[in-house]
Amino acid sequence: MAYSHVPHLVIRNTTFWFRMAVPKDIFRRTGFLEFKGSLRTRDPAVAKLLARRLSGDFEQLIARLRHMEELSHEKLQALVRGYFQGLIDKGKETIACMRDDAMADFEQETALTQRDLDALRKELTSRQFRQVIKGAAMDILAGAGVEPKAVSPSGFADLYEGVLRAEIESLRIQVARLEGRPWNTSPGDPLFQGLSVENYPPLPLLPGQEPPEAIPAPQGKTLSEVQREFVALKSKGEWEEDTRKDYERVLRWLLEVIGPDCPVDKVATSHVKEFRDMLLKIPANYSKMAHLKGMSLKELVALPPGEKTLSLKTVDKYFGMQRTFFHWCVAEDYLQKVPGEKLTLPAPPPASEARYPYSPEQLNKIFSSPVYTGSKSLGRRSTPGSLIVRDGRYWIPLVALFTGARLGEIVQLLVSDIKERDGCVFFDLNQYGGEKKNFKTESSKREVPIHPGLVDLGFMGYVGALRQKAPKGPLFPDINEGTGKDFSDAFSKWYGRYVREIDAWAEKTAFHSYRHNFKNALDKGGVQVSLSYALMGHADSSVHAAYGSKPSIKQLAEAMSMVKFEVDLSHLFSESHQSTTDT
Repeated sequence: MAYSHVPHLVIRNTTFWFRMAVPKDIFRRTGFLEFKGSLRTRDPAVAKLLARRLSGDFEQLIARLRHMEELSHEKLQALVRGYFQGLIDKGKETIACMRDDAMADFEQETALTQRDLDALRKELTSRQFRQVIKGAAMDILAGAGVEPKAVSPSGFADLYEGVLRAEIESLRIQVARLEGRPWNTSPGDPLFQGLSVENYPPLPLLPGQEPPEAIPAPQGKTLSEVQREFVALKSKGEWEEDTRKDYERVLRWLLEVIGPDCPVDKVATSHVKEFRDMLLKIPANYSKMAHLKGMSLKELVALPPGEKTLSLKTVDKYFGMQRTFFHWCVAEDYLQKVPGEKLTLPAPPPASEARYPYSPEQLNKIFSSPVYTGSKSLGRRSTPGSLIVRDGRYWIPLVALFTGARLGEIVQLLVSDIKERDGCVFFDLNQYGGEKKNFKTESSKREVPIHPGLVDLGFMGYVGALRQKAPKGPLFPDINEGTGKDFSDAFSKWYGRYVREIDAWAEKTAFHSYRHNFKNALDKGGVQVSLSYALMGHADSSVHAAYGSKPSIKQLAEAMSMVKFEVDLSHLFSESHQSTTDT
Protein backbone atom coordinates (compact mmCIF):
# COMPACT_ATOMS: atom_id res chain seq x y z
CA MET A 1 0.00 0.00 0.00
CA ALA A 2 1.08 3.62 -0.59
CA TYR A 3 2.70 5.32 2.39
CA SER A 4 1.99 8.87 3.59
CA HIS A 5 1.44 10.26 0.10
CA VAL A 6 5.13 10.00 -0.77
CA PRO A 7 5.22 9.23 -4.52
CA HIS A 8 6.33 5.70 -5.41
CA LEU A 9 6.82 4.63 -1.78
CA VAL A 10 4.95 1.53 -0.66
CA ILE A 11 5.20 -0.76 2.33
CA ARG A 12 5.11 -4.54 2.26
CA ASN A 13 4.75 -6.16 5.63
CA THR A 14 7.14 -3.90 7.57
CA THR A 15 9.66 -3.14 4.79
CA PHE A 16 9.55 -0.15 2.45
CA TRP A 17 9.69 -0.58 -1.31
CA PHE A 18 10.08 1.79 -4.25
CA ARG A 19 7.66 1.32 -7.20
CA MET A 20 7.43 3.68 -10.15
CA ALA A 21 5.42 2.98 -13.29
CA VAL A 22 7.30 3.29 -16.57
CA PRO A 23 5.55 5.49 -19.18
CA LYS A 24 4.40 3.57 -22.25
CA ASP A 25 6.81 5.34 -24.61
CA ILE A 26 9.72 4.39 -22.33
CA PHE A 27 8.47 0.81 -21.86
CA ARG A 28 8.81 0.31 -25.61
CA ARG A 29 12.50 1.17 -25.32
CA THR A 30 13.36 -0.51 -22.02
CA GLY A 31 11.00 -3.46 -21.82
CA PHE A 32 10.23 -2.59 -18.17
CA LEU A 33 6.69 -1.98 -16.94
CA GLU A 34 7.96 -0.40 -13.75
CA PHE A 35 11.04 0.40 -11.71
CA LYS A 36 10.78 -1.39 -8.40
CA GLY A 37 12.89 -2.75 -5.59
CA SER A 38 13.18 -3.07 -1.84
CA LEU A 39 14.63 -0.07 0.01
CA ARG A 40 15.73 -2.49 2.75
CA THR A 41 14.63 -0.26 5.57
CA ARG A 42 11.80 -0.13 8.06
CA ASP A 43 12.51 3.48 9.02
CA PRO A 44 9.87 5.81 7.47
CA ALA A 45 12.19 8.82 7.45
CA VAL A 46 14.98 6.94 5.64
CA ALA A 47 12.49 5.40 3.24
CA LYS A 48 11.03 8.81 2.33
CA LEU A 49 14.52 10.18 1.67
CA LEU A 50 15.47 7.23 -0.53
CA ALA A 51 12.16 7.30 -2.41
CA ARG A 52 12.49 11.00 -3.24
CA ARG A 53 16.08 10.49 -4.39
CA LEU A 54 15.14 7.51 -6.58
CA SER A 55 12.14 9.38 -7.99
CA GLY A 56 14.42 12.22 -9.06
CA ASP A 57 16.99 9.85 -10.55
CA PHE A 58 14.41 7.92 -12.55
CA GLU A 59 12.68 11.10 -13.74
CA GLN A 60 16.06 12.28 -15.06
CA LEU A 61 16.63 8.91 -16.70
CA ILE A 62 13.22 9.04 -18.38
CA ALA A 63 13.91 12.57 -19.60
CA ARG A 64 17.29 11.52 -21.03
CA LEU A 65 15.74 8.52 -22.77
CA ARG A 66 13.05 10.72 -24.31
CA HIS A 67 15.66 13.11 -25.69
CA MET A 68 17.96 10.33 -26.82
CA GLU A 69 17.50 9.57 -30.49
CA GLU A 70 16.37 5.97 -30.91
CA LEU A 71 18.39 3.96 -33.38
CA SER A 72 16.16 3.47 -36.41
CA HIS A 73 15.54 0.18 -38.17
CA GLU A 74 17.38 1.54 -41.22
CA LYS A 75 20.47 2.44 -39.17
CA LEU A 76 20.48 -0.97 -37.54
CA GLN A 77 20.36 -2.58 -40.96
CA ALA A 78 23.26 -0.41 -42.13
CA LEU A 79 25.35 -1.54 -39.16
CA VAL A 80 24.56 -5.19 -39.85
CA ARG A 81 25.40 -4.79 -43.54
CA GLY A 82 28.76 -3.32 -42.55
CA TYR A 83 29.37 -6.30 -40.26
CA PHE A 84 28.51 -8.66 -43.12
CA GLN A 85 31.00 -6.92 -45.40
CA GLY A 86 33.67 -7.46 -42.76
CA LEU A 87 32.87 -11.18 -42.62
CA ILE A 88 33.14 -11.39 -46.40
CA ASP A 89 36.56 -9.77 -46.25
CA LYS A 90 37.66 -12.33 -43.64
CA GLY A 91 36.42 -15.07 -45.95
CA LYS A 92 38.61 -13.73 -48.71
CA GLU A 93 41.60 -13.86 -46.39
CA THR A 94 40.83 -17.50 -45.56
CA ILE A 95 40.72 -18.42 -49.26
CA ALA A 96 43.97 -16.57 -49.86
CA CYS A 97 45.70 -18.46 -47.03
CA MET A 98 44.45 -21.79 -48.37
CA ARG A 99 45.80 -20.93 -51.81
CA ASP A 100 49.29 -20.60 -50.39
CA ASP A 101 49.05 -23.79 -48.27
CA ALA A 102 49.80 -26.94 -50.21
CA MET A 103 48.53 -29.03 -47.30
CA ALA A 104 45.12 -27.35 -47.16
CA ASP A 105 42.28 -29.86 -46.99
CA PHE A 106 39.44 -28.29 -48.98
CA GLU A 107 37.00 -31.13 -48.36
CA GLN A 108 37.45 -30.92 -44.61
CA GLU A 109 37.19 -27.12 -44.69
CA THR A 110 33.96 -27.37 -46.67
CA ALA A 111 32.50 -29.97 -44.28
CA LEU A 112 33.38 -27.92 -41.20
CA THR A 113 32.00 -24.74 -42.72
CA GLN A 114 28.78 -26.52 -43.69
CA ARG A 115 28.47 -27.91 -40.15
CA ASP A 116 28.80 -24.42 -38.68
CA LEU A 117 26.29 -23.12 -41.21
CA ASP A 118 23.70 -25.76 -40.26
CA ALA A 119 24.13 -24.97 -36.56
CA LEU A 120 23.65 -21.24 -37.14
CA ARG A 121 20.50 -21.85 -39.18
CA LYS A 122 19.03 -23.82 -36.29
CA GLU A 123 19.92 -20.99 -33.94
CA LEU A 124 18.14 -18.51 -36.23
CA THR A 125 15.03 -20.71 -36.27
CA SER A 126 14.96 -20.95 -32.49
CA ARG A 127 15.82 -17.25 -31.95
CA GLN A 128 17.69 -18.33 -28.81
CA PHE A 129 20.77 -16.22 -29.43
CA ARG A 130 24.07 -17.33 -27.93
CA GLN A 131 26.24 -14.95 -25.96
CA VAL A 132 28.78 -14.78 -28.78
CA ILE A 133 26.10 -13.34 -31.09
CA LYS A 134 25.03 -10.83 -28.44
CA GLY A 135 28.66 -9.91 -27.87
CA ALA A 136 29.18 -9.29 -31.58
CA ALA A 137 26.10 -7.03 -31.56
CA MET A 138 27.50 -5.00 -28.65
CA ASP A 139 30.84 -4.71 -30.46
CA ILE A 140 29.02 -3.36 -33.53
CA LEU A 141 27.29 -0.70 -31.42
CA ALA A 142 30.53 0.23 -29.66
CA GLY A 143 32.38 0.50 -32.97
CA ALA A 144 29.69 2.86 -34.27
CA GLY A 145 29.68 4.93 -31.07
CA VAL A 146 26.06 4.00 -30.32
CA GLU A 147 24.90 3.80 -26.70
CA PRO A 148 22.98 0.58 -25.91
CA LYS A 149 20.26 2.74 -24.33
CA ALA A 150 19.49 4.08 -27.80
CA VAL A 151 18.35 0.62 -28.87
CA SER A 152 14.91 -0.67 -27.89
CA PRO A 153 14.38 -4.32 -26.83
CA SER A 154 12.83 -5.07 -30.22
CA GLY A 155 15.79 -3.27 -31.83
CA PHE A 156 18.21 -5.55 -29.98
CA ALA A 157 16.23 -8.60 -31.14
CA ASP A 158 16.50 -7.36 -34.74
CA LEU A 159 20.22 -6.63 -34.26
CA TYR A 160 20.91 -10.12 -32.88
CA GLU A 161 18.98 -11.62 -35.78
CA GLY A 162 20.87 -9.43 -38.25
CA VAL A 163 24.26 -10.51 -36.86
CA LEU A 164 23.23 -14.16 -37.12
CA ARG A 165 21.94 -13.70 -40.66
CA ALA A 166 25.26 -12.07 -41.60
CA GLU A 167 27.16 -15.05 -40.18
CA ILE A 168 24.90 -17.49 -42.02
CA GLU A 169 25.08 -15.71 -45.37
CA SER A 170 28.86 -15.30 -45.22
CA LEU A 171 29.30 -19.03 -44.48
CA ARG A 172 26.86 -19.96 -47.25
CA ILE A 173 28.92 -17.93 -49.71
CA GLN A 174 32.12 -19.51 -48.39
CA VAL A 175 30.70 -23.01 -48.95
CA ALA A 176 29.58 -22.11 -52.48
CA ARG A 177 33.08 -20.86 -53.32
CA LEU A 178 34.74 -23.91 -51.81
CA GLU A 179 32.46 -26.20 -53.81
CA GLY A 180 33.17 -24.42 -57.09
CA ARG A 181 29.82 -22.64 -57.51
CA PRO A 182 30.86 -18.99 -58.08
CA TRP A 183 27.42 -18.02 -59.42
CA ASN A 184 26.00 -18.70 -55.97
CA THR A 185 28.25 -16.23 -54.20
CA SER A 186 25.89 -13.29 -54.63
CA PRO A 187 24.07 -12.51 -51.36
CA GLY A 188 20.83 -14.48 -51.20
CA ASP A 189 19.55 -12.81 -48.05
CA PRO A 190 17.56 -9.64 -48.90
CA LEU A 191 19.25 -7.83 -46.01
CA PHE A 192 22.58 -7.87 -47.87
CA GLN A 193 21.37 -7.26 -51.40
CA GLY A 194 23.69 -5.06 -53.42
CA LEU A 195 26.83 -5.67 -51.37
CA SER A 196 29.89 -6.78 -53.32
CA VAL A 197 31.45 -10.18 -52.68
CA GLU A 198 33.51 -10.26 -55.86
CA ASN A 199 37.28 -10.70 -56.28
CA TYR A 200 37.56 -13.94 -54.36
CA PRO A 201 41.02 -15.36 -55.10
CA PRO A 202 40.83 -18.52 -57.20
CA LEU A 203 41.15 -21.86 -55.45
CA PRO A 204 44.38 -23.73 -56.16
CA LEU A 205 44.57 -27.30 -57.42
CA LEU A 206 46.51 -29.79 -55.33
CA PRO A 207 49.32 -31.73 -57.06
CA GLY A 208 47.72 -34.28 -59.36
CA GLN A 209 44.21 -32.87 -58.82
CA GLU A 210 42.01 -32.56 -61.87
CA PRO A 211 39.91 -29.42 -62.36
CA PRO A 212 36.36 -30.06 -61.15
CA GLU A 213 33.73 -30.71 -63.78
CA ALA A 214 32.06 -27.47 -64.68
CA ILE A 215 28.53 -27.19 -63.38
CA PRO A 216 26.37 -25.07 -65.68
CA ALA A 217 24.98 -21.99 -64.01
CA PRO A 218 21.22 -21.80 -63.95
CA GLN A 219 19.65 -19.76 -66.70
CA GLY A 220 17.64 -16.71 -65.70
CA LYS A 221 17.08 -15.66 -62.11
CA THR A 222 16.94 -18.15 -59.30
CA LEU A 223 14.09 -18.42 -56.83
CA SER A 224 16.21 -16.90 -54.06
CA GLU A 225 17.15 -13.90 -56.21
CA VAL A 226 13.54 -13.17 -57.12
CA GLN A 227 12.42 -13.70 -53.52
CA ARG A 228 15.04 -11.17 -52.43
CA GLU A 229 13.72 -8.59 -54.90
CA PHE A 230 10.14 -9.19 -53.78
CA VAL A 231 10.90 -8.72 -50.08
CA ALA A 232 13.07 -5.65 -50.70
CA LEU A 233 10.35 -3.98 -52.77
CA LYS A 234 7.46 -4.77 -50.44
CA SER A 235 9.45 -3.74 -47.36
CA LYS A 236 9.62 -0.16 -48.60
CA GLY A 237 6.57 1.05 -46.75
CA GLU A 238 3.97 -1.47 -47.92
CA TRP A 239 4.44 -4.02 -45.13
CA GLU A 240 4.31 -3.62 -41.39
CA GLU A 241 7.14 -5.25 -39.48
CA ASP A 242 5.12 -8.30 -38.45
CA THR A 243 3.92 -8.80 -42.03
CA ARG A 244 7.50 -8.66 -43.29
CA LYS A 245 8.59 -11.31 -40.81
CA ASP A 246 5.68 -13.56 -41.76
CA TYR A 247 6.53 -13.32 -45.46
CA GLU A 248 10.22 -13.93 -44.84
CA ARG A 249 9.39 -17.04 -42.79
CA VAL A 250 7.02 -18.44 -45.43
CA LEU A 251 9.39 -17.73 -48.32
CA ARG A 252 12.29 -19.23 -46.37
CA TRP A 253 10.22 -22.42 -46.04
CA LEU A 254 9.35 -22.26 -49.73
CA LEU A 255 13.04 -22.04 -50.66
CA GLU A 256 13.76 -24.98 -48.36
CA VAL A 257 11.19 -27.11 -50.20
CA ILE A 258 12.01 -26.06 -53.78
CA GLY A 259 15.68 -25.11 -53.43
CA PRO A 260 17.13 -21.58 -53.51
CA ASP A 261 19.06 -22.22 -56.75
CA CYS A 262 16.05 -23.44 -58.72
CA PRO A 263 15.37 -21.11 -61.66
CA VAL A 264 12.13 -19.34 -60.89
CA ASP A 265 10.65 -20.25 -64.27
CA LYS A 266 11.14 -23.95 -63.44
CA VAL A 267 8.89 -23.88 -60.37
CA ALA A 268 6.10 -26.36 -61.03
CA THR A 269 2.74 -27.27 -59.53
CA SER A 270 4.38 -30.29 -57.93
CA HIS A 271 6.65 -27.96 -55.92
CA VAL A 272 3.71 -25.92 -54.65
CA LYS A 273 1.76 -29.07 -53.85
CA GLU A 274 4.66 -30.39 -51.77
CA PHE A 275 4.86 -27.03 -49.97
CA ARG A 276 1.11 -27.08 -49.24
CA ASP A 277 1.25 -30.61 -47.89
CA MET A 278 4.11 -29.67 -45.59
CA LEU A 279 2.24 -26.64 -44.24
CA LEU A 280 -0.62 -28.94 -43.25
CA LYS A 281 1.78 -31.02 -41.13
CA ILE A 282 3.48 -28.23 -39.15
CA PRO A 283 2.83 -28.56 -35.41
CA ALA A 284 0.76 -25.78 -33.88
CA ASN A 285 2.74 -23.30 -31.75
CA TYR A 286 5.96 -24.84 -33.08
CA SER A 287 7.90 -21.64 -32.35
CA LYS A 288 6.84 -21.71 -28.69
CA MET A 289 7.60 -25.39 -28.00
CA ALA A 290 11.10 -25.90 -26.60
CA HIS A 291 11.59 -29.36 -28.09
CA LEU A 292 10.77 -28.06 -31.59
CA LYS A 293 13.04 -25.02 -31.57
CA GLY A 294 15.84 -25.07 -34.10
CA MET A 295 14.13 -27.51 -36.44
CA SER A 296 13.91 -26.89 -40.16
CA LEU A 297 10.60 -27.18 -41.99
CA LYS A 298 11.42 -30.69 -43.19
CA GLU A 299 12.35 -31.74 -39.64
CA LEU A 300 9.11 -30.30 -38.27
CA VAL A 301 6.89 -32.18 -40.70
CA ALA A 302 8.87 -35.40 -40.19
CA LEU A 303 7.83 -35.56 -36.53
CA PRO A 304 5.68 -38.56 -35.53
CA PRO A 305 1.93 -37.91 -35.77
CA GLY A 306 0.26 -36.78 -32.59
CA GLU A 307 1.13 -33.12 -32.28
CA LYS A 308 -1.73 -30.71 -33.00
CA THR A 309 -1.07 -29.04 -36.35
CA LEU A 310 -1.51 -25.44 -37.48
CA SER A 311 -5.10 -24.31 -37.81
CA LEU A 312 -6.52 -24.22 -41.33
CA LYS A 313 -6.85 -20.46 -40.92
CA THR A 314 -3.09 -20.12 -40.35
CA VAL A 315 -2.25 -22.55 -43.16
CA ASP A 316 -4.53 -20.57 -45.49
CA LYS A 317 -2.71 -17.39 -44.52
CA TYR A 318 0.74 -18.90 -45.21
CA PHE A 319 -0.36 -20.58 -48.43
CA GLY A 320 -1.86 -17.29 -49.59
CA MET A 321 1.48 -15.57 -49.01
CA GLN A 322 3.34 -17.87 -51.41
CA ARG A 323 0.55 -17.36 -53.94
CA THR A 324 0.88 -13.58 -53.59
CA PHE A 325 4.61 -13.97 -54.24
CA PHE A 326 4.05 -15.96 -57.44
CA HIS A 327 1.39 -13.51 -58.65
CA TRP A 328 4.01 -10.79 -58.23
CA CYS A 329 6.46 -12.95 -60.24
CA VAL A 330 3.92 -13.08 -63.08
CA ALA A 331 3.42 -9.31 -62.94
CA GLU A 332 7.21 -8.83 -63.13
CA ASP A 333 7.48 -11.21 -66.14
CA TYR A 334 9.53 -13.79 -64.24
CA LEU A 335 6.73 -16.34 -64.78
CA GLN A 336 4.11 -16.91 -67.45
CA LYS A 337 1.55 -18.25 -64.97
CA VAL A 338 1.17 -18.91 -61.27
CA PRO A 339 2.32 -22.46 -60.44
CA GLY A 340 -0.27 -24.48 -58.57
CA GLU A 341 -2.91 -21.77 -58.92
CA LYS A 342 -5.75 -24.30 -58.88
CA LEU A 343 -4.49 -26.13 -55.80
CA THR A 344 -6.82 -25.82 -52.82
CA LEU A 345 -6.75 -26.41 -49.08
CA PRO A 346 -9.23 -28.43 -47.04
CA ALA A 347 -12.31 -26.29 -46.47
CA PRO A 348 -12.23 -24.57 -43.05
CA PRO A 349 -15.41 -24.66 -40.96
CA PRO A 350 -17.91 -21.90 -41.84
CA ALA A 351 -17.37 -18.67 -39.92
CA SER A 352 -20.65 -19.23 -38.12
CA GLU A 353 -19.34 -22.55 -36.81
CA ALA A 354 -15.87 -21.33 -35.85
CA ARG A 355 -17.17 -19.80 -32.61
CA TYR A 356 -20.51 -20.14 -30.83
CA PRO A 357 -22.29 -17.40 -28.90
CA TYR A 358 -22.28 -17.77 -25.15
CA SER A 359 -25.33 -19.59 -23.84
CA PRO A 360 -27.59 -17.76 -21.35
CA GLU A 361 -26.16 -20.06 -18.66
CA GLN A 362 -22.61 -19.07 -19.53
CA LEU A 363 -23.45 -15.35 -19.58
CA ASN A 364 -25.14 -15.55 -16.18
CA LYS A 365 -22.18 -17.47 -14.81
CA ILE A 366 -19.68 -14.90 -16.13
CA PHE A 367 -21.58 -11.83 -14.91
CA SER A 368 -22.28 -13.32 -11.50
CA SER A 369 -18.66 -14.39 -11.02
CA PRO A 370 -16.31 -12.82 -8.41
CA VAL A 371 -15.19 -9.95 -10.68
CA TYR A 372 -18.80 -8.68 -10.55
CA THR A 373 -19.96 -9.91 -7.13
CA GLY A 374 -16.78 -9.63 -5.09
CA SER A 375 -13.33 -11.21 -5.26
CA LYS A 376 -10.65 -12.04 -2.72
CA SER A 377 -8.06 -9.52 -3.99
CA LEU A 378 -6.70 -7.92 -7.16
CA GLY A 379 -4.42 -10.89 -7.60
CA ARG A 380 -7.18 -13.44 -6.96
CA ARG A 381 -10.08 -12.15 -9.05
CA SER A 382 -11.66 -15.60 -9.53
CA THR A 383 -11.82 -16.31 -5.79
CA PRO A 384 -15.01 -15.10 -4.04
CA GLY A 385 -14.57 -12.23 -1.60
CA SER A 386 -15.76 -8.71 -0.87
CA LEU A 387 -13.65 -6.65 -3.29
CA ILE A 388 -15.38 -5.22 -6.39
CA VAL A 389 -13.08 -3.16 -8.60
CA ARG A 390 -14.76 -1.53 -11.58
CA ASP A 391 -11.68 -1.56 -13.80
CA GLY A 392 -10.90 -2.91 -17.26
CA ARG A 393 -11.46 -6.52 -16.27
CA TYR A 394 -14.92 -5.50 -15.02
CA TRP A 395 -15.96 -3.32 -17.95
CA ILE A 396 -14.40 -4.94 -21.04
CA PRO A 397 -16.68 -8.04 -21.14
CA LEU A 398 -19.73 -5.79 -20.61
CA VAL A 399 -18.64 -3.45 -23.40
CA ALA A 400 -18.14 -6.48 -25.66
CA LEU A 401 -21.63 -7.78 -24.87
CA PHE A 402 -23.33 -4.40 -25.43
CA THR A 403 -21.39 -3.41 -28.59
CA GLY A 404 -20.27 -6.61 -30.33
CA ALA A 405 -16.85 -5.00 -30.72
CA ARG A 406 -13.77 -7.16 -31.09
CA LEU A 407 -11.45 -7.43 -28.09
CA GLY A 408 -8.64 -5.64 -29.92
CA GLU A 409 -10.99 -2.75 -30.77
CA ILE A 410 -12.06 -2.40 -27.13
CA VAL A 411 -8.73 -2.49 -25.32
CA GLN A 412 -7.19 0.15 -27.61
CA LEU A 413 -9.96 2.68 -26.92
CA LEU A 414 -8.99 6.07 -25.50
CA VAL A 415 -11.04 8.21 -23.14
CA SER A 416 -11.31 10.69 -26.00
CA ASP A 417 -13.01 8.00 -28.13
CA ILE A 418 -16.18 8.37 -26.01
CA LYS A 419 -18.05 11.14 -27.82
CA GLU A 420 -21.46 12.75 -28.04
CA ARG A 421 -23.37 14.07 -31.04
CA ASP A 422 -27.03 14.91 -31.54
CA GLY A 423 -27.75 13.85 -27.96
CA CYS A 424 -26.23 10.38 -28.46
CA VAL A 425 -23.12 9.14 -26.66
CA PHE A 426 -21.07 6.64 -28.66
CA PHE A 427 -17.79 4.79 -29.05
CA ASP A 428 -15.77 6.25 -31.90
CA LEU A 429 -13.74 3.32 -33.14
CA ASN A 430 -11.11 5.15 -35.16
CA GLN A 431 -7.41 5.31 -35.97
CA TYR A 432 -6.83 8.66 -34.32
CA GLY A 433 -4.93 9.34 -31.12
CA GLY A 434 -3.03 6.08 -30.94
CA GLU A 435 -0.18 5.23 -33.29
CA LYS A 436 -0.48 1.52 -32.44
CA LYS A 437 -4.23 1.27 -33.03
CA ASN A 438 -5.08 -1.59 -35.31
CA PHE A 439 -8.28 -2.53 -37.15
CA LYS A 440 -9.12 -5.71 -39.00
CA THR A 441 -10.61 -3.92 -42.02
CA GLU A 442 -11.40 -0.38 -43.10
CA SER A 443 -15.10 -0.99 -42.41
CA SER A 444 -14.18 -1.86 -38.80
CA LYS A 445 -13.73 1.86 -38.18
CA ARG A 446 -17.17 2.93 -37.05
CA GLU A 447 -19.34 4.69 -34.49
CA VAL A 448 -21.23 2.50 -32.01
CA PRO A 449 -23.83 4.14 -29.71
CA ILE A 450 -23.46 3.27 -26.05
CA HIS A 451 -26.30 0.92 -25.14
CA PRO A 452 -28.76 2.27 -22.52
CA GLY A 453 -28.05 -0.79 -20.41
CA LEU A 454 -24.36 0.07 -20.26
CA VAL A 455 -25.25 3.61 -19.22
CA ASP A 456 -27.52 2.27 -16.46
CA LEU A 457 -24.65 0.13 -15.18
CA GLY A 458 -22.67 3.30 -14.47
CA PHE A 459 -20.29 3.20 -17.43
CA MET A 460 -20.50 6.95 -18.07
CA GLY A 461 -19.57 7.58 -14.44
CA TYR A 462 -16.46 5.46 -15.02
CA VAL A 463 -15.66 7.49 -18.15
CA GLY A 464 -16.25 10.78 -16.33
CA ALA A 465 -13.79 9.87 -13.58
CA LEU A 466 -11.13 9.04 -16.17
CA ARG A 467 -11.74 12.35 -17.98
CA GLN A 468 -10.87 14.13 -14.74
CA LYS A 469 -7.57 12.24 -14.44
CA ALA A 470 -6.33 11.66 -17.99
CA PRO A 471 -8.68 12.92 -20.72
CA LYS A 472 -6.36 11.74 -23.50
CA GLY A 473 -5.33 8.48 -21.85
CA PRO A 474 -6.47 4.91 -22.44
CA LEU A 475 -10.03 4.00 -21.52
CA PHE A 476 -8.76 0.97 -19.62
CA PRO A 477 -5.42 2.10 -18.17
CA ASP A 478 -5.02 -0.96 -15.95
CA ILE A 479 -4.84 -3.30 -18.95
CA ASN A 480 -1.28 -3.85 -20.11
CA GLU A 481 -0.52 -3.86 -23.81
CA GLY A 482 0.32 -7.19 -25.34
CA THR A 483 3.83 -8.14 -26.42
CA GLY A 484 2.94 -8.18 -30.12
CA LYS A 485 1.20 -5.68 -32.36
CA ASP A 486 -2.16 -6.65 -30.88
CA PHE A 487 -3.19 -4.65 -27.81
CA SER A 488 -5.38 -7.52 -26.64
CA ASP A 489 -2.73 -10.21 -26.05
CA ALA A 490 -2.37 -9.72 -22.29
CA PHE A 491 -6.10 -9.38 -21.55
CA SER A 492 -6.96 -12.31 -23.82
CA LYS A 493 -4.67 -14.63 -21.86
CA TRP A 494 -6.07 -13.45 -18.53
CA TYR A 495 -9.66 -13.82 -19.72
CA GLY A 496 -9.01 -17.32 -21.07
CA ARG A 497 -7.73 -18.40 -17.65
CA TYR A 498 -10.53 -16.63 -15.80
CA VAL A 499 -13.48 -18.25 -17.61
CA ARG A 500 -11.96 -21.66 -16.91
CA GLU A 501 -11.42 -20.84 -13.24
CA ILE A 502 -15.09 -19.85 -12.85
CA ASP A 503 -16.21 -22.89 -14.88
CA ALA A 504 -17.78 -20.82 -17.67
CA TRP A 505 -15.70 -22.19 -20.55
CA ALA A 506 -17.21 -24.45 -23.20
CA GLU A 507 -15.99 -25.85 -26.51
CA LYS A 508 -15.98 -23.30 -29.37
CA THR A 509 -16.65 -20.34 -27.09
CA ALA A 510 -14.19 -17.55 -26.40
CA PHE A 511 -14.19 -13.80 -25.89
CA HIS A 512 -15.23 -13.45 -29.54
CA SER A 513 -18.48 -15.20 -28.59
CA TYR A 514 -19.78 -11.85 -27.26
CA ARG A 515 -19.73 -10.63 -30.87
CA HIS A 516 -21.94 -13.56 -31.87
CA ASN A 517 -24.29 -12.79 -28.96
CA PHE A 518 -24.56 -9.20 -30.16
CA LYS A 519 -25.23 -10.27 -33.76
CA ASN A 520 -27.97 -12.64 -32.59
CA ALA A 521 -29.49 -9.85 -30.48
CA LEU A 522 -29.56 -7.54 -33.53
CA ASP A 523 -31.38 -10.20 -35.53
CA LYS A 524 -33.87 -10.97 -32.76
CA GLY A 525 -34.51 -7.26 -32.25
CA GLY A 526 -35.49 -6.87 -35.91
CA VAL A 527 -32.69 -4.40 -36.70
CA GLN A 528 -32.52 -3.84 -40.44
CA VAL A 529 -29.51 -5.32 -42.22
CA SER A 530 -27.81 -2.03 -43.20
CA LEU A 531 -27.85 -0.82 -39.58
CA SER A 532 -26.65 -4.21 -38.36
CA TYR A 533 -23.72 -4.05 -40.77
CA ALA A 534 -22.86 -0.54 -39.61
CA LEU A 535 -22.91 -1.52 -35.91
CA MET A 536 -20.89 -4.70 -36.47
CA GLY A 537 -18.32 -3.03 -38.73
CA HIS A 538 -19.08 -5.31 -41.67
CA ALA A 539 -18.71 -4.11 -45.25
CA ASP A 540 -22.03 -4.01 -47.13
CA SER A 541 -21.25 -5.01 -50.72
CA SER A 542 -24.84 -4.92 -51.96
CA VAL A 543 -25.83 -2.67 -54.84
CA HIS A 544 -28.30 -0.90 -52.55
CA ALA A 545 -25.48 0.07 -50.17
CA ALA A 546 -23.69 1.98 -52.93
CA TYR A 547 -26.43 4.62 -52.91
CA GLY A 548 -27.29 7.17 -50.24
CA SER A 549 -25.35 8.14 -47.11
CA LYS A 550 -24.34 6.04 -44.15
CA PRO A 551 -26.73 5.76 -41.18
CA SER A 552 -26.84 8.70 -38.76
CA ILE A 553 -25.83 8.30 -35.13
CA LYS A 554 -29.48 8.75 -34.15
CA GLN A 555 -30.55 5.88 -36.41
CA LEU A 556 -27.84 3.68 -34.92
CA ALA A 557 -28.87 4.65 -31.37
CA GLU A 558 -32.49 3.75 -32.12
CA ALA A 559 -31.34 0.38 -33.46
CA MET A 560 -29.19 -0.15 -30.37
CA SER A 561 -32.18 0.41 -28.10
CA MET A 562 -33.85 -2.62 -29.74
CA VAL A 563 -31.03 -4.92 -28.64
CA LYS A 564 -31.85 -7.19 -25.67
CA PHE A 565 -29.82 -9.99 -24.08
CA GLU A 566 -30.75 -13.19 -22.29
CA VAL A 567 -28.78 -12.47 -19.13
CA ASP A 568 -29.70 -11.19 -15.67
CA LEU A 569 -27.64 -8.11 -14.78
CA SER A 570 -30.01 -6.74 -12.13
CA HIS A 571 -27.43 -7.22 -9.36
CA LEU A 572 -24.99 -5.00 -11.28
CA PHE A 573 -27.48 -2.14 -11.53
CA SER A 574 -27.59 -1.97 -7.76
CA GLU A 575 -23.80 -2.15 -7.61
CA SER A 576 -23.40 0.80 -9.99
CA HIS A 577 -24.05 3.39 -7.26
CA GLN A 578 -21.91 1.81 -4.54
CA SER A 579 -18.53 3.02 -3.43
CA THR A 580 -16.62 0.01 -4.67
CA THR A 581 -15.91 1.75 -8.00
CA ASP A 582 -12.22 2.11 -8.75
CA THR A 583 -11.11 3.95 -11.87
